[in-house]
Amino acid sequence: MNKNILLLLTALTTTATMANSAEFLPSTHNWNDGSKAAIHQPTMAEIHLGHVDTGWKDTPKALGLLNTAQSEAKIAAFHASLALKKPNNLKWIKIHSNHVLQALTGKGKGPGAGYGVLKASKGVSKHITFAANSAGATAAIKLHATHIKTSADNATQWSKEMVALIHEINNSTGHYKALKLAKQVSSLAQQLNQGVDSNGDGKITWVKGEGSLKQAAKHMTILRNTLKK
Repeated sequence: MNKNILLLLTALTTTATMANSAEFLPSTHNWNDGSKAAIHQPTMAEIHLGHVDTGWKDTPKALGLLNTAQSEAKIAAFHASLALKKPNNLKWIKIHSNHVLQALTGKGKGPGAGYGVLKASKGVSKHITFAANSAGATAAIKLHATHIKTSADNATQWSKEMVALIHEINNSTGHYKALKLAKQVSSLAQQLNQGVDSNGDGKITWVKGEGSLKQAAKHMTILRNTLKK
């Protein structure tokens, strides 16, 4: 085979492989200064960062996984607080608790986008780990990937706890027990969005059992700004 033709076929195959791996390849250009966007081919590490930060193929409106998790978590927190507005009304508590459930799981009809915090936060953990282990992963990527993953894992754990509590609410026959459970759901919903100072040192960081989606977003911003320098 002609050498030039062979080189062309090799280049086309490589490009196609990269395109298939980078579900949102153009969006990863956001990770680079505008002057470099036209000449910089994103690394696989940057591509996976883009999935977390800027866009993923199956999220509502093709948003990044972290943005999607935060959006669904805010809806969950809103309805968790609404569930407490009528403490003596079991039906009311169950209605809004199930709205929380829909925002967490993405299943059924409700105010959420239909994706769910659980799926999104798991996706954040998965793709940030891919980024840290992929070609082109810098020291900064590996460092902040740990912070982001730990915070996302906390969000996943708290979401699971909320789901279990809501199932108990649905099985409740009296408003007193349902209200007690709903208060726990509301507290966890706040942790899901803001994190919690679990060690009592006056601050909330990314560590296990403390950081959540807010801290994951904080470290994603730090990482984004670091890579743009």
